[in-house]
Amino acid sequence: MKKSIDDLWLEYRATGTRVARDRLVLGYMGLVRQVAWRMSITPSGVIDYKDTVIAGIFGLIKAIEKFDPDRGFKFETYAAYKVRGAILDELRALDWVPRSAREAGETPSVVEFDEDLPEIEGFNPAREPVADGALAGALAQLSENERRLIALYHGDELPLSDVGAALGVSESRASQMHSEIISKLRRALAVNQPTMEACQ
Repeated sequence: MKKSIDDLWLEYRATGTRVARDRLVLGYMGLVRQVAWRMSITPSGVIDYKDTVIAGIFGLIKAIEKFDPDRGFKFETYAAYKVRGAILDELRALDWVPRSAREAGETPSVVEFDEDLPEIEGFNPAREPVADGALAGALAQLSENERRLIALYHGDELPLSDVGAALGVSESRASQMHSEIISKLRRALAVNQPTMEACQ
């Protein structure tokens, strides 16, 4: 029987395993897709939707691992903020901000960039269609070192040099592993890429 999102949270809080975390990731993919679709349209044009989704997944993973329900925030609100921030970091890395604006110190914040996005607080994972079998498979097939890399680089925000040291590999190998993870996720997302209407 399929577990509810509340059951998945109970499982994750009881075990803290990456398997339980990945199940929550799949449960909230609808939220990631909603934010990613809107943020894939930048002031300088449209970037690859899959790139924004992958960045959003990493933001969602960080949100799940860092979320503290005792602070009084709804998870959906907190997750949307982290997903938006991760996607904006990716947009900055892709250098989409015009040079004139960047030199003038006008790089927009998350709030300024997507202030026209509707609130995600009404998002209900139970109502979202689940069509991420390929993504579930890709997450399940990540090696232990790949999972640790995601946790260290995207969760703890360590530089790749420190991530490599923690994994016992060079910085260049850690960078290569990160690229391989992104390639795996891109292939999985290509299988179930939704239409515009599904993300609105």
